[in-house]
Amino acid sequence: PYWQEALDLYEPLPNTLSRYLKKFEKEDNSEFSDRCRSLAQINMINLIVEAFLSMMFSTNISISSNSKYDTEVQAFVNSCTSQGTSLMDFLREEVGLSAMVYGYSDIVVDMPEISDNVLSQEQFKANGYKPYCYLIPPLNRYNWSLDINGNFETYCSDDIVNTQIQADLQLADSP
Repeated sequence: PYWQEALDLYEPLPNTLSRYLKKFEKEDNSEFSDRCRSLAQINMINLIVEAFLSMMFSTNISISSNSKYDTEVQAFVNSCTSQGTSLMDFLREEVGLSAMVYGYSDIVVDMPEISDNVLSQEQFKANGYKPYCYLIPPLNRYNWSLDINGNFETYCSDDIVNTQIQADLQLADSP
């Protein structure tokens, strides 16, 4: 698949480049094996990707919210992963790199599992629940389908286990 070729070119593993080498018509097997063993790659792709990403993210992305959730939006911008990475760093170091190498990036925004006794947004905040995002490499995606608008209808990945998305789940506002 295209993604595997892109990964081979960006970060080649030992003996992966030989599959792109063709045997010459008058070359015997030992000559071809010798040529495969001496195969080397001067990899400029990673330098090109890094240069493009540094230009792309040379200025900060402006994120603003004109709602009662300004504090939550800013908290997410400052720490959007479970490790505390800022949204700008996450986009630059993970999402941008994946998009440049594979052509796609799958980002999941999730919430910790909520216990049954959380009924209001105040309880939600008091328990420290907050959304976080993570990247799923396209090579980990399998068995997916898109609708006519290009949105996922089904999505299976080794990175998502026992996750069910409920779009209609809303927390009750406190009295």
